[in-house]
Amino acid sequence: MWPKTADEILAKAVRKPERSANRDNYKQPDQAVPQGGPRAADRDRDQQRPRLWDRQAAGWKPARPAEVGAQANRRLLDVQRISHDPILGETAFASLTTPHEVAGQRVSALRFADQRVETLLQALVVFRLQPGPFRADDLRQLLAPLLGLRPNELRQGRLSYELRRLRLHGLIERVPKSHRYRVTELGFRTALFFSRTYSRLIRPGFAQLIDARPTTDLRRPLEQFELAIGRWVVDAKLAS
Repeated sequence: MWPKTADEILAKAVRKPERSANRDNYKQPDQAVPQGGPRAADRDRDQQRPRLWDRQAAGWKPARPAEVGAQANRRLLDVQRISHDPILGETAFASLTTPHEVAGQRVSALRFADQRVETLLQALVVFRLQPGPFRADDLRQLLAPLLGLRPNELRQGRLSYELRRLRLHGLIERVPKSHRYRVTELGFRTALFFSRTYSRLIRPGFAQLIDARPTTDLRRPLEQFELAIGRWVVDAKLAS
């Protein structure tokens, strides 16, 4: 039915749909809407987030780029840092292989790869595996065959000399109130390292270097390195 008056026509033109009027209270199925509508929910969620000025008021400060870079460099250095100090190894090796004074007493060197020193260190490894300390006569019985001698050919003065320099170097220690000795941790590690390095690395490696056959595993890459150096010298016109 058509409206008859101007008021009815105007009222029908400005009337809103019922769904539009209830837009704030509209909700989808199985979805709860907080009191106040979706806009109120967004406002509450924003208030719960820690804002930048709130964190600054609590004492929080953003990290500067320089600090971030320094922390990254420290972490990288921690990863790349080696677990040992080569200077300490050089000092310890020099103190063992060169003569020096210990507590005012002069002690002779334990020279690396010396035959007598190698046999002495091998004896220390054996004594370390024994349950109790050892005596000078025990050292005589073990050291003489390694040197190609009979036990009675090894004099007491030489045994005293060997025991003295082992003790001053800290490789053995005397049991209090006795004439017995025991191998220290330093002595066992040094004896094992020196013995294995010489017998498993130095001696077989040097044998490959002087071998006339060019098929050894160590000599082949060394010859290739020498050829590469020779070609580089020729190309640089530095050959004499």
